Amino acid sequence: MLYPLTYLYLASTLAMVAVTTVTALVGVRGAVKSCLIALTSLITLWNLTELLSNLAPTPELLADVAKVAALIWPAIPFFVLITVLAYVEQRRWLRPLPLALLAVPPLACV
Repeated sequence: MLYPLTYLYLASTLAMVAVTTVTALVGVRGAVKSCLIALTSLITLWNLTELLSNLAPTPELLADVAKVAALIWPAIPFFVLITVLAYVEQRRWLRPLPLALLAVPPLACV
């Protein structure tokens, strides 16, 4: 038996796929567009892991889904920050060295 929350996760995953597709086809240009696509793809992947965790019939499969989700969680704040910096056009933070420094906290969480 599926829980009602499972259908909500399925609907939100499909909605995020649609948002990512629309963002890729239409929308802003440049660095902001690529950051938004990466961010919405990451959130879609996170949403998919939530859906799979609801569908996992055994604790072993649930542990496998948790291992995948543990890799996704730390990257979400990094991509949110990069998207905001690209949107407000703070180019100095998008250079290789500052970008690597911004990536240290999410990488430390893995």
